[in-house]
Amino acid sequence: VFPALEELAHASRAFPGRALVKTGLSLVRDARFGPAQLPADWIGLSASSPKPAQKFTPQFGYESIRIPLYLAWYSTDHPDLLETFSRQWKRSAGTKGLAVIELTTATATAAMPDPGYRAVANLVECSLGRPVNIEEVSNFSPTDYYPSTLHVLSLMAIAERYPTCLTGSL
Repeated sequence: VFPALEELAHASRAFPGRALVKTGLSLVRDARFGPAQLPADWIGLSASSPKPAQKFTPQFGYESIRIPLYLAWYSTDHPDLLETFSRQWKRSAGTKGLAVIELTTATATAAMPDPGYRAVANLVECSLGRPVNIEEVSNFSPTDYYPSTLHVLSLMAIAERYPTCLTGSL
């Protein structure tokens, strides 16, 4: 959670926030798998380099969707990492841009149609300096707990880091 690590580093000089952010960014760079170059929901670190965790399906989905959210919320300094998510979401446009992706083939296996998931995609687009669907982002209506939470967090990130995305004046 890059924004929280940054805030904790400001709150306490003893907290290794900068080192944790640096390590986290390296992990995001090194843990991109298959043709889609996306991180897995669960990653194993017992080998010399990160691998999808053995006892879990090698997929980008409901767990790893938080990675681009926190990365876009943290900074615009990593467009190369964020572009990977954007590119894959555009490939799976038939699912409104978001789907669970099987990593060995980059195949969409299940749609993620809830507005909360699309809010994450809009946050990423906004962080890359691209226009977003303001109505879709700003019209929050609770659905299930997890996607609703992602929607609220995406709105917080946009309001804090990219407020012009909510006005359409990029």
